[in-house]
Amino acid sequence: MPVIHTLSLLYLDETDINDDSLHVISKNAPNLNSVSIIGCKYSTEKGILILTSSCRKLEYFGMGSSYQNLSLYAISNECSTLMYIDARSTSLSSHVKLQELTASCHRLHSIRLLKVTGLDDLAIEIIADNCTELKDAHFSGSSDITVSGVTYMLIKCRMLTELILKSCML
Repeated sequence: MPVIHTLSLLYLDETDINDDSLHVISKNAPNLNSVSIIGCKYSTEKGILILTSSCRKLEYFGMGSSYQNLSLYAISNECSTLMYIDARSTSLSSHVKLQELTASCHRLHSIRLLKVTGLDDLAIEIIADNCTELKDAHFSGSSDITVSGVTYMLIKCRMLTELILKSCML
């Protein structure tokens, strides 16, 4: 398969894309800067890690599946160009991994974590500490975020223009 240097945007939401396909894409479309695989039931953490570590120009990445338990930590720490993360129906299994990911994605401008299990005040504080240039934060469906976490983010993220906390128990 030829290398396609011109392809920069690839949205595969709700398709049957699998890890082998993600591997082929990562090897043959090195200049991708926007990828979304939300709702892809055959994509696993292995494929996501391969894609995000190979596509070094990636600025937007969307993932999530209600079919399997994907972790936000499948996103490679080497993906330092990320500015937008959209994760749905995933999990945060470790605050240490969140620390590593957000420290490597210090240019992050927008983060959408919808129905992410394990999202709590400490996770919000880690994001706020490492992503001070954050402009848009959307955290929906978490019962573990309190006013304390929200206040911390508002103090740390001075460029924040949009904060959405839909279905959160404050």
